[in-house]
Amino acid sequence: QSGANGGRLEDYIGALLVESKAVWVGMYGGGLLPPAYPEAKSASSIAAPSIPALPVPAAPPTLAELNSMLLRVKSLIVQMPIGSGAYLGEDWQTQGDSIGRYGRQYAHFFAMQSPWGDHFPVSMPGYQAVANIGPRYAGTDALRSWVQWVHTENPRSLYDPQIGYRRQAEADDHGETVDREIDGPDIWLRVSVPPGIHRISLYLFNKDGHDGDNRERDYLVSLLPYRVRMSDAIALPALAHTRVRDFWGGVYKSFLVRGPHPYYLRVARNNSLNTICSAVFIDKLLPAPRQEDDMQTLFLGAVRYNPPSVAETKNASPILTVSRDLWRGLNAAPIPSRTSWRLLAFRSAASAGASPALLANWRWHLKVWQDSDRAEFIRAMITAHTSLLELQPQLKTAQK
Repeated sequence: QSGANGGRLEDYIGALLVESKAVWVGMYGGGLLPPAYPEAKSASSIAAPSIPALPVPAAPPTLAELNSMLLRVKSLIVQMPIGSGAYLGEDWQTQGDSIGRYGRQYAHFFAMQSPWGDHFPVSMPGYQAVANIGPRYAGTDALRSWVQWVHTENPRSLYDPQIGYRRQAEADDHGETVDREIDGPDIWLRVSVPPGIHRISLYLFNKDGHDGDNRERDYLVSLLPYRVRMSDAIALPALAHTRVRDFWGGVYKSFLVRGPHPYYLRVARNNSLNTICSAVFIDKLLPAPRQEDDMQTLFLGAVRYNPPSVAETKNASPILTVSRDLWRGLNAAPIPSRTSWRLLAFRSAASAGASPALLANWRWHLKVWQDSDRAEFIRAMITAHTSLLELQPQLKTAQK
C-alpha cells in the first residue's frame, strides 16, 4: 500500500524480486521501486544496483526433446469420464475479437440487448448457459444487465456480429450493495454440453479497473459438479478453479469438460466490489466438429471466417516434421497441458522455416495474434455484417 495517498489503496505490489541482499518491488500503479535493504543503516550507505535484466527467451525444443514429447503423447490413454473437468488456461491476446476463435458451437454475450443478451445460436440441442445470482441471494435479488458503452471502439470490448460493432455489456451480481466481508452474491452459470469433449470459456474485462474500488476486483472462478440446487453444489469440491485479477486487459479463462452433462461455473466476488462477466463460450473439441456444428457462421452472412488453410510442405526438415506430428497428436489428446505443448511445437516449427500459412493456422488455434491477423479479422467482420444485413435486413433494428 502506498502511504502517499492518505492510506487509500491506490497502489499495489504486483511482483517481488528477491536478490541476495535486496528486494525489488513492482507496483501496480507506481512502476519499479528502488530495492529495500534490511541491513542498511541509511539509504546513502548502499549504492543503488542496476535494474535486473529481463529474462532471456527460452530456446525452442531440440529434435530429441520434440521426439520425446511425441512419444509421450502417443502413449497417452486419455480417460476423461463424463462430468469431469479441468482448467485449460488463459488468453490475454484475443481481447474483444472472439468471433471465430471462441463460441463456434455456442456463445452468450451478456446484456448486449439489455436486459437480454445475444445468443449464438439462439438454440442448439445440448448446449445451454444460463446465468443466475448466487444461491444465498436467489429470490431476494437478481443479476443486473449492465451496459457501460453502447458503442465503443475499445478493442477489449466484444465485437457483436448481430449489431456490427463493439458494445461493453456484462452481467453484474449487484455486489456493491453487499458488505465486502460477506460471501456472495456471485455469478453462477449453469452450463450444459452434449456428448463429447468441450471447452467452456469465460470472458472478463475490468473496463473501469484503474480507479478506486474497481481496481480491487479479484475473483475466484470454480468449475463445480452440477446439483439441482446451487446451495448443494457450493459445498462440493471444485473440479477445477482459477483466479482472475488485474484484468483491465481482458482475459478468457477456459475449462475442459465432457458431456452429455451439466456443470456450474461460479465466479465468486471474493471480497471485491462486485462481480462482472462479459460472455460465456462453448467449443466442441472431440470428436472434431462437423461443418453443420458451426453455428457461429449463421451470424456472418455469406462469409466463412475460418482458420487459414494449410498445404503439406514437401521435403520438410526433421524438426518441422516432428513438430507437425506433435501438433496432430495433441489435437486428439484432450489434456490440460496441450496448449503449452502446442506452443512449443509452434516455436520449433517457426525456427525450422515453416510456411507462413502453417504458422498463421497455428497462431489461430493458439490465440496468438499479429497485426495481419487483426487486419484480417476487421476485414472479415465488416464484410460479414454487410452480408448479414442483406440476408436479414430486420437486424438493422438491433444496431440502435
